[in-house]
Amino acid sequence: MKPSQLFLAILVLATLGRIAMPPIWEHLPNFSPISAIALFCGAYFRRPLAVILTLLSVWIGDIFINHSLTGNLILFYPGFYWQYASYALIVLLSASTLAGQPGTLKLGANCLASSLMFYLISNFGVWMGAHLYPLNAEGLLACYIAAIPFFKNTLASTMLFSAALFGAAELAKRQLNHGWQNYENHF
Repeated sequence: MKPSQLFLAILVLATLGRIAMPPIWEHLPNFSPISAIALFCGAYFRRPLAVILTLLSVWIGDIFINHSLTGNLILFYPGFYWQYASYALIVLLSASTLAGQPGTLKLGANCLASSLMFYLISNFGVWMGAHLYPLNAEGLLACYIAAIPFFKNTLASTMLFSAALFGAAELAKRQLNHGWQNYENHF
């Protein structure tokens, strides 16, 4: 198995895992592998492909999740671009800080940074477009305060799924022993 096939297989499994987790959506909102997928793609794939694979993973998952929740085929939900933009930025963050040899400390810092980035961008989008809060500083602050429980779930899931994805990749590299010790971001 080539490294690119292995990493793509790990990505597909993570995407399928997101689709197969419906009971978690109801009890742990924002508990999802997507930020971890974005970090993983940024670390192991070249930038254009990493962004495409991440957004494709999000989009495919969204189609299945939205269908299971509404019974309708929804290709894009209102305000999707805020979340999708945050995932693209997470890929770019990872590509610049984790490419090639992600270490535990760097990965942990990226988990925190990506969760915070998603929290700030996605909730700014909620404030701007959902008409739930007044469009002033108090409304923005209220939106961010209301989203704190979601941030906790985003951070926890990003750390858990990142450990699983990056751990699986490292374990597979060692098991297959294809001379990947000096792996650089070649895909």
